Amino acid sequence: WKVIPGVLLAVIIVVLGFYLYKNYMGKKEVEAQDAIAAAQTAFGQQQFEQALNGSGNSKGFLKVIDEYSGTKTANLAKLYAGLSYAKIDKVDEAIKYLEDFSAQDDQMVSPAIKGLLGECYANVGEIDKAINAFKEAAKMADNNTISPRYLIEAGIMLESQKKADEALKLYQEVKTKYVNSPYYQEVDKYIERLSK
Repeated sequence: WKVIPGVLLAVIIVVLGFYLYKNYMGKKEVEAQDAIAAAQTAFGQQQFEQALNGSGNSKGFLKVIDEYSGTKTANLAKLYAGLSYAKIDKVDEAIKYLEDFSAQDDQMVSPAIKGLLGECYANVGEIDKAINAFKEAAKMADNNTISPRYLIEAGIMLESQKKADEALKLYQEVKTKYVNSPYYQEVDKYIERLSK
């Protein structure tokens, strides 16, 4: 019987802690959404340095990430930061924030972000990582619009590594799996080149 009050107390503390955390995070999320608005506007106006660092009283994406860690808005700010750095050719920083962004399981945004990561890896010479990112983006999307593009990108990089057989498999996947793709005819030239 002496144990029961302690257990009840522990349960109450856990429930109260969870409630207070949810309430705190709710308020923090609202604050974060207010804080990110100016940075999003700057991003929309292609003022990427200002979007990253803020100006005057407005916070940039980097400050939002730092001050509102754990919120969905801070996660979104990581994506914006990665895109902003990519736009100003700071590829290493872009990779850092894009890798840190936690994507949702949708069939358009997540694969596009993975594909952008592939392009960033390629820009810094990390070809194996780029190939894997492109293949993963194609698999995540599994549609006629995005998948063939990334499979072809991965194939071209595999060719640059003298891995013609692996590249050919990717090109043939486009030809057999994505017949309604705008890349369906285009991929023939890659297949023909490797089939000689």
